[in-house]
Amino acid sequence: MSRKTLGTVVLSFGLFLAMSNTRIQEHAPAFIALRFVWGTYSALVMKLSFPVGIEIETSKSPDLTNRMLPQEYELGEDNTAGWEARSKKFETAEPLIESTANCCRVMRNAGCQIHHKCGLHVHIGFKQIGDLSAKYRLFRFISCYENIFFDLLQPWPERIEYCRKLRPDTWRSFQQGQGFNYWLNKEASQSGDTSRSSRYWWFNGASMFKHGTVEFRLMNGTLNHDEILDWVAVLQCIFHATTNLNIKLDWRNTRVTPKTLVRDMKAKENEFWGRRASNWILEKSEQLVAPTRF
Repeated sequence: MSRKTLGTVVLSFGLFLAMSNTRIQEHAPAFIALRFVWGTYSALVMKLSFPVGIEIETSKSPDLTNRMLPQEYELGEDNTAGWEARSKKFETAEPLIESTANCCRVMRNAGCQIHHKCGLHVHIGFKQIGDLSAKYRLFRFISCYENIFFDLLQPWPERIEYCRKLRPDTWRSFQQGQGFNYWLNKEASQSGDTSRSSRYWWFNGASMFKHGTVEFRLMNGTLNHDEILDWVAVLQCIFHATTNLNIKLDWRNTRVTPKTLVRDMKAKENEFWGRRASNWILEKSEQLVAPTRF
């Protein structure tokens, strides 16, 4: 562990103690200053480059009501899973981390269960990206690493209908410079034609018209908030790398691995989310028994 990392850990632990100790809060004049330092540190290190929305699917439980969830989440019905807890769009990291942990805890305590039709959907804000070339880089990155993502996340067979792989004609359209509109396919999305819409692709562009986001539908359902934040970290790094850096990838590159994924998403550019994303990818890759192909 480097001195910089050790110093960060010590500072964070000290500030955490200061914020959680009521005696210090009541008697220490420096408490307000400590809170300010911690808030500034969190904002800089854990900054969200892109807004995030979360959808957590579980089985229904009669013991769960909307009022029990954190104010950032609301409870709705899902025709396939049962319940779906939908978050607001998070612009900063602290409420995302805190309210998602609380939401998962409340749903577990209420008896909600994860079954093989439950998914975890993450929305990443996309409207503010005006650079068309950046959008093409994002799509190229996703298509290049599609099989790797399926291997790492191992989607349950019961869910494949709702998180399909990208269609080959979409790749061809992108290579011809027409793919972005083809992927969005506003007419098909609004008509409910799921055979032509990307609504149930794992990388869903149809949500652009309703939420102004790209929806990632590949992750299996979970009530483990750390797993949710790990996936958020991966997506934050990918969006940052493809929209802010000039990454060049070949279409359908077959020489990609989890290690090249960590390299190409430029995880080192973001200390907090990058480290979290890198650790998750490498740990998942070590656990792989057999690749998933559909």
